[in-house]
Amino acid sequence: MKIGRNAPCPCGSGKKYKKCCLNKARPPVDLFSRRIEDAYGRLMEQLYKFARDKLADMTMLIAAGEFLLWPGIDENPADLLIDHLELFLPWFLFNWTYDPDGTGDPVDLPAHQTIADIYADRNGDRLDSHQKQILAAINGRPFSFLEIVRCLPGHGLLLRDIFSGLENEIGAAEGFEDAQPGDMMLGRIVRVDHVVMLAGCSSILLPPGFKPMVIELRKVMKEGGRQIDSDLLIEYEPGIRRLYLMLIDHLKSPPRLQNTDGDPFLFHTVHYTIEDPREAFDKLVDLALGEDIETLKQSATLDKNGRIVRVEIPWIKRGNQMYNGWKITLLGRLKINGKKLTAEVNSESRARMIRQKIERRLGSGAVYRTTEIQSPEAAMENGRFPVGGGNPADGPGQDELMQLPEVRRQIEQMIKADWNGWVDKKLSALGNQTPRQAVKTADGREKVEALLLDARRNAEKDSVMSAIVPDIFNTVRRRLGLDVDLSPAAGKTEADGKNARLDDIKRLIEGFGRACLDGQHTGFALKLCGQIGRMRTLNIQRGRREIWAAAIVYVIARLNFLFDPAGELSITTDDICEHFGTVKSTVGNKATGIQKACRLNMGDRDFCRPEIVDMFTFYETPDGFILPGESLLKVDSRGFLPEKKRMQSGGAQALESSKPKKKKTRSKTSRGKKTADQRAGKKKAEAPLFRQLKLFDDV
Repeated sequence: MKIGRNAPCPCGSGKKYKKCCLNKARPPVDLFSRRIEDAYGRLMEQLYKFARDKLADMTMLIAAGEFLLWPGIDENPADLLIDHLELFLPWFLFNWTYDPDGTGDPVDLPAHQTIADIYADRNGDRLDSHQKQILAAINGRPFSFLEIVRCLPGHGLLLRDIFSGLENEIGAAEGFEDAQPGDMMLGRIVRVDHVVMLAGCSSILLPPGFKPMVIELRKVMKEGGRQIDSDLLIEYEPGIRRLYLMLIDHLKSPPRLQNTDGDPFLFHTVHYTIEDPREAFDKLVDLALGEDIETLKQSATLDKNGRIVRVEIPWIKRGNQMYNGWKITLLGRLKINGKKLTAEVNSESRARMIRQKIERRLGSGAVYRTTEIQSPEAAMENGRFPVGGGNPADGPGQDELMQLPEVRRQIEQMIKADWNGWVDKKLSALGNQTPRQAVKTADGREKVEALLLDARRNAEKDSVMSAIVPDIFNTVRRRLGLDVDLSPAAGKTEADGKNARLDDIKRLIEGFGRACLDGQHTGFALKLCGQIGRMRTLNIQRGRREIWAAAIVYVIARLNFLFDPAGELSITTDDICEHFGTVKSTVGNKATGIQKACRLNMGDRDFCRPEIVDMFTFYETPDGFILPGESLLKVDSRGFLPEKKRMQSGGAQALESSKPKKKKTRSKTSRGKKTADQRAGKKKAEAPLFRQLKLFDDV
């Protein structure tokens, strides 16, 4: 039996239950969370054993094929599921349903029911109260792409649903200790009582560079002005899963190695036989664009007669197709060794180009022999392009060169020049738009933010880039008009932290507004949030963000009668507390404190609809009668003014004009004299006909 808050405490103390054992009877939040998590683990184990032992043998195999979007015949679903088990099992138990028309061979299984539904029908008596709550909260709920907004102390995470924009804090998340803001996952967030939990998520985190593709899917889902809710997520569930699998495959695939022309790496060594080394050098040296010819000659090996025996010519062109900051590009190397000429390049297209140039310049003086081709893997095994600093005997290695100030300065200039050109470079991730064009829309801005975050992460791994990352990326952000600074958090002030917290609370309010309110009431709530942030009497930096957001919405709902079920727009306290995961009494007390601190009453012009403002506006007539403001518009035939704007000025004159005029007389002592106000040119203030009253102060 439930004990009332004001009932005598059953312990016999003589106190009210709320003053005695009420709080003692409630388990701490952490303890309750552990109980829910333990119940979820036991429920998963029971459902899995039931599906494995009691249902048809083909059940899980059919579900696996559907989850993986029906892989090829030669692919084993069990092998493909290894990386997705933490996502597949919750999907299989709570989302998958058997469709007899969608499979080849019939299976003895109830159609269009989840495994959880089937288990509850047959063994519902084996579930405890917590398990029943969890099953009701999870069953049939869709998955979505979740973005990590912030990593919280104790390995907790603040997650934002990329599709709906809703944010939720979850407790310690195992397996995500190395997660960073901007990482993404496919998962499902549910609330059981006041506990927020991840009920299934991908074990592999996706980098922010993939976010533009998720945003494109969101754009498709919103076509026609559709609001993204659970029903729409369920409708697009196969498409969401297809995108997730594609991104995972892309992440696991080895990177496509290519040169700065965009051609795949494929090392070619072209061999020729030549007649005269000196003649070949003279005709090919112009390929070394910008190099000093005399310096190249001095580097050559000569015989005892002073003739060239061995020399190397770099093949250089101006500019770079991929990096705007590069002034030159090294395309390959030509080596002359006696009667042999070899050209080394790193792609098939460059091999064709160099053959044309050699044969056009040397003509019959060069005879083509063969071309050796090596893959990047074989080239690395053979030391074709060295890993690390190279052989010290061959001269200074890369690491040594990078310690030279002039080398680092030159590279930094090239990198900065390239990023300066990036803002006007068309990118496929932005729909073939430039970043400067993309930031003009909300979706494009979000895509550019994700690309910059991904690029920054990769740059910080490089010893050269890490030193200049803040300067480069903050410059790019300023050029694009992005207002959030990516500087290290150590330099942030207390005001920055307060503004960030306000932004978090506003996002929570906006999420509730999209789900339950209209634009007008959401605007009231956001305005009140901003006002609280400027007050000294209320410290918005203390307490849970969800409680602040819920209390602010509660105040607006109270001022605008949104708790009235007969209204056009109606919500309940349960709607608010369930959405934000808060307790009713806590939210109610916080809302009352806000209302008192801000001195908000019914009819407040800043936070109430106009019809409510009119309802609580009263006026006092010269005779001392008090009338509601609305009545002044309806009794014009009785002598009242029809427009409220004219009630302050001109009303007194209208009243005076209806009285009999008296002859003006002036005493002898006052003749020819003026008051101080008259001499100063001031006019006497006219008294208003009606005095506006504040309901909660004057009446």
